[in-house]
Amino acid sequence: MAVVVNGREVAELDQHECLGDLALLDGSTRSADAVAKVKTRLLRIGVQQLQWVLSTQPAVAMALMRTLDRRIRHTQASLKSTAIPRTER
Repeated sequence: MAVVVNGREVAELDQHECLGDLALLDGSTRSADAVAKVKTRLLRIGVQQLQWVLSTQPAVAMALMRTLDRRIRHTQASLKSTAIPRTER
């Protein structure tokens, strides 16, 4: 599954990964599109269902936090590698 922002592939999701999680957590609009590269089976879950699962299944909540943490760290590393060095004033 490719994650696409403004027509550009920015990430690749593996089996059993989630997408659309941020929009469910904070109520915002999606920040990216997903494009299946192979035949794919998806599970659709709504806000209320996700909230119930997270509040009753701590292991699922921890797994989601680890996923979000990994994505943040990956984004930070990507930004660092493309950042223009600051010049001293």
